[in-house]
Amino acid sequence: NVLVNIQEARGLRGMGNHGMNECKARVSISSEPDDFQVSKIHQKTVTPFFNFVSKITYDGQPEEFLASHLVIEILHDRGILNEKLVGLIQIGILDVFLSRDHKVPLQWFPISDITCDEPAIPTGYVRLNVIINTTDEPGA
Repeated sequence: NVLVNIQEARGLRGMGNHGMNECKARVSISSEPDDFQVSKIHQKTVTPFFNFVSKITYDGQPEEFLASHLVIEILHDRGILNEKLVGLIQIGILDVFLSRDHKVPLQWFPISDITCDEPAIPTGYVRLNVIINTTDEPGA
């Protein structure tokens, strides 16, 4: 199991006409991009309080799992139009697994838009933590 707890975001680049976002978060694993979870939409904000917990269960080969990474995307929902990427974070599964107690504590991560000409410039910050555990462990 991979548990991702997204608490909040700050300083997001405004993508809407009003300089705000209709924000939602999407969490997936790179080895299984079709298996994702999406938070509810937060209306007209640049500082959403997600309080979103995503639990992804992986049923594949361990070497493929450890070689993959988490993809956490912050998206601007545009209704019937395609959603726009505000920014994303990629966290290596092996990095989390090798961390103490198989978890990354609650902390701020910069997000960036990889489609932008200047991808190194943060488009906002997201506060989250990640835990990897087996189905036998408490909290699974």
